[in-house]
Amino acid sequence: MKRATPILVVVFLATILAATAYAIATMPSLSTGSLSTGHTFGFNHLFLSHQGIAGSASIASVSPVCGLTGSQPASGPNLIITSASGQAREVQLSWALVDRCALESPFQVPLQPGTYSVTFSQCDYVGCSNLPITVTVQPGLFTPVDISISTGIV
Repeated sequence: MKRATPILVVVFLATILAATAYAIATMPSLSTGSLSTGHTFGFNHLFLSHQGIAGSASIASVSPVCGLTGSQPASGPNLIITSASGQAREVQLSWALVDRCALESPFQVPLQPGTYSVTFSQCDYVGCSNLPITVTVQPGLFTPVDISISTGIV
């Protein structure tokens, strides 16, 4: 029994190694085609999860009457991210209406390093004059971005 244990451990580890190598070799997102930078914004799925923009979007005073009602799903504008080369990407946000008073949505968007312009797809409120904003994504970091818009309702 003492001799069988090391042999079983070696066989087990070899099986895990072979299975992992097969999974990596057959996974489409890790194939050599996805390592090119020809996709929109130069997306590279292998590295994107560690850099981009992250933050929140809010549109305050969407109603003249607020109340302590909690939050519920709502609709609002999408995020438009444009690279320095002019390529645009639209990101749907998960808006919530908070206390019948403000729209709020967190977001995290993986991006390649570079400079981007960030705005809303439709923004007719008074506070929209502050858009677009310019952000710079550094390698390996998520750049904090907070977009706060006021509707002008008092």
